[in-house]
Parts: sequence; C-alpha cells; structure tokens
Amino acid sequence: MVDEHTRNARLDLIRAQTDHLRVETASKQRELDHKNASDNLRIYHFPSYIVPESIDTCIEIVQHWLAMNDAPVTIALNSPGGSVFEGWALYDFIADRVEAGAAIDVTTYGKVASMAGVVLQAGRVRSMHRHSYFMAHEVSAFLEGMLSVQSMKNQLKFSEDLQNDIETVLVSRANPEKITKESLHDKTLNRDWWLTAVEALDYGFIDHIAQ
Repeated sequence: MVDEHTRNARLDLIRAQTDHLRVETASKQRELDHKNASDNLRIYHFPSYIVPESIDTCIEIVQHWLAMNDAPVTIALNSPGGSVFEGWALYDFIADRVEAGAAIDVTTYGKVASMAGVVLQAGRVRSMHRHSYFMAHEVSAFLEGMLSVQSMKNQLKFSEDLQNDIETVLVSRANPEKITKESLHDKTLNRDWWLTAVEALDYGFIDHIAQ
C-alpha cells in the first residue's frame, strides 16, 4: 500500500509534468502565432551583417511568402553591410523577382550601410524610416600573403571593377541632377559618406520616407 508521503511525491511529479507540458504548449503556440503573424504581415526584418547565413534565411522566407500568394513582401534592413558577393546575391534575388512582377519592397531602420545600401536599390519601392542613415564607401581591397606586383595589380583591378558595379547600381535610380557616378566616386573616395533619410531622398537613393 502506497503511503501518504509517496502519494504526495507522485502528485507533485504529475503537477510538475503538467506545468511543464502547459508551458511547452504555450511556447509552441506563441511560435505558431508568431509564424502566422509573420506570414500575414510579410515583413522580413534583416538586422545583421550580410553574410551567407543571413541572406540564405532571408531568401528562404521571402520565397516561402512569394509561393503563398502575390501579396507584397517587405524586407526591413538594419545592416552595416558585409560581404560584397553575398550582397550581390541578395540584390540579384530581389531585383530578378521584382523584374518578374513580384512586389518586394525594401525599407530601412537604423542604418543601411555599404552593401546594404546596394541591396536597398533592388526593391520595387525603396524607403527609409526618418531616423535611419544611409552610407556608401569604397570597396575594401584585401591583399594577403606574399604577392607579386602583377598579383597586386590584378587584385586592385578586381576591386576597381567591383567598385564600378556598385556605383553603377547606386546611381541607376538616383536623381541625375544631384548625383552621378563621377560625383559619387568623389564623395566616397577614402571616406564613409553618411546621409540622413531626408538627404538620401533628395539624392534619389530612396523613393520616400517611411512612416
């Protein structure tokens, strides 16, 4: 026969297991609610560096939303930039689908710097929130190891080609009366060129200031 102490211990265990199950169920429900809310809002927050892992997640989720229906999708950037090549991958993903008719808009909170500013240009509609900042600068050239003079020249030429591509995209939708490739190059030569949202709008790097 089970004594009272053992019975109470078993009851306490059952209560603990029930409480754990209740918490676990509530947690899973919150995750499901969050996913459903994200699916309904279709706003992907990108608050990180542009690296393979961050763009892979972004692309996977945006593709999921596009497969669901034709409703607009917004990518909200708050990024200091990152890899040039991963930035181009995300830019091309967005731009290709926008050209095919997908409604992918890009907005910014906080900062949109370096390659993140290039990604911004791919959006169907480009916007910045009022206290966010835009930054453009030169591509960094990485010269590693014992390189011959010709190897250094080749790497520098490659960096110049990347810089040319970036400048071409940045001015492609900008206000030609305010900024050209040549003036952009001068403004970003050996420095970080920061703009407020109002200034970015004036130069034509965005279409409007988001509310």
